[in-house]
Amino acid sequence: MIVPYMGQFDVIVLWPFAKLRGKPVVLDLFLSLYDTVVNDRKMVKPGSLVARCLKKVERLSCRSANRNLLDTQTHARRIATLFDLNPDTVDAEPVGAEPGAFANVPPRCAHNGSVNILFYGQLIPLHGVETILKAARSERGRHHQRRILGSGQDQSTVADALASGDCAHVKWDHWVPYEDLAEAIEQADVCLSIFGISGKAASVVPNKVYQSLFAKRSVITRDAPAMREFFRPGRSCAAPCSSG
Repeated sequence: MIVPYMGQFDVIVLWPFAKLRGKPVVLDLFLSLYDTVVNDRKMVKPGSLVARCLKKVERLSCRSANRNLLDTQTHARRIATLFDLNPDTVDAEPVGAEPGAFANVPPRCAHNGSVNILFYGQLIPLHGVETILKAARSERGRHHQRRILGSGQDQSTVADALASGDCAHVKWDHWVPYEDLAEAIEQADVCLSIFGISGKAASVVPNKVYQSLFAKRSVITRDAPAMREFFRPGRSCAAPCSSG
């Protein structure tokens, strides 16, 4: 029995029925709600009643499954440690991207003028918007055109930077329809991935990396153990760099 993403509560209900029928249960965990809400986004205080309840429920759901799937082996080890799980019950499957949506993007064309750099996402702490804007406002960064697509928890950071009048070379669109995302990537020379400093940020390789590579664009991302599971500096199209 395969329980898809966001099935933490479903697997607890389904587990006894699967047990009675002798069927193994695979939970496509993808991410931990506790790790995301408490450790990464810091929306709930660690040790609070909500945090403790969420952790207990999610630990129970992971232990109810015969196999839990994350996106990287680094992430899998993190979750096994976080919930004290048997490492043999946690594994990884890369998230990938839809080839039909992104593989048909034309290759980058050489052109005169500044480099066009794109970031898209939900502007959550994992994305490291502060680092993206710091690079954009640096002496070298001002020579390149930047586009940010998205809105979310840290969007005020973008709004404040643009309101300062110091980011004329940065364009911000709160969102575009998903079907138009490939077109936005087509207009870019380079795509950005994530630059957050949390343990979760070091453990994942998000969809945007695979989507941009399918679209034949170079990707700049933070250096992290998860990224190095798949990419190597000098031998890959994804260039890990220090998030500091």
